[in-house]
Amino acid sequence: MSNLLTNPIEIDTTMSGTFQSLLPAVNQHPFLLIEKVYWKTPASQGDTVSIVDAQGNVLLPLACEVAGQSQIIDWSARPKIWRDFQVTTLSSGTLFIFLR
Repeated sequence: MSNLLTNPIEIDTTMSGTFQSLLPAVNQHPFLLIEKVYWKTPASQGDTVSIVDAQGNVLLPLACEVAGQSQIIDWSARPKIWRDFQVTTLSSGTLFIFLR
């Protein structure tokens, strides 16, 4: 089950809409500062994650090269600015997105 109202955002399935569209209006943001993306325990070699923006442009593609090996993308020093995002592919594991 995904939890979009926590920090980090926890996602364990693909999203049916963009992050902003799935939030209640009171919780929406004009932009998001992304510090880290952590893909916990992808199951098999070849599993993938795809995070896209609202227009479908790929923001971050990930691929599992070693089964069970977690991956972390750390932008803490210079956070990425995303207006919105959607996880369109999540083959296995759990995705954590850390906001500033």
